[in-house]
Amino acid sequence: MGRVLIAGLLLLLASSLSSPAHGQQHPQRIGFGLTTTVTTDFAEPVGLGLHVRWAYPVNSDLSFAAHGGFAGFVLGGRDNAKWYATPQALAILTLQAGNPGSPYVMLGVGGYLDLGGSNDASEEGGPTLSGGIGWAYQLRNTSVYVEIAPALVIGREASRVILPLRVGVMM
Repeated sequence: MGRVLIAGLLLLLASSLSSPAHGQQHPQRIGFGLTTTVTTDFAEPVGLGLHVRWAYPVNSDLSFAAHGGFAGFVLGGRDNAKWYATPQALAILTLQAGNPGSPYVMLGVGGYLDLGGSNDASEEGGPTLSGGIGWAYQLRNTSVYVEIAPALVIGREASRVILPLRVGVMM
């Protein structure tokens, strides 16, 4: 199912790229920011990370985005640290474009991939289904965003919920 959703998002993105005038009306944007991830794992419930996002606006309301980052659960010390990569493909719908504090909703698929340090099956990574809500604040040539993006991590033996809280800047 995840492969079908990713293929569908990529197909829509590719078809929207075919319009030569589109790039002049809706330029691509790149952003970066900080992430705090809260999990249902109470032994190490909070992780810190960085993320980057490439957004391709289809029109003033709809964008597709490729999002990548990592989360490090390091509060228990470096010897007990757990690291995860967090790639995502997202569809972002802006609800009130042009307003200060414009709200938006996101739907996406991705992964929560164990990069090492996790020996417990309940902490394993896997594919993710995500949704979320955010607010974008337009500055002169950039915008600042704040978002909450809960995701269901589908593990081999069990699923769990993660709750990334992100703050970033789009150029």
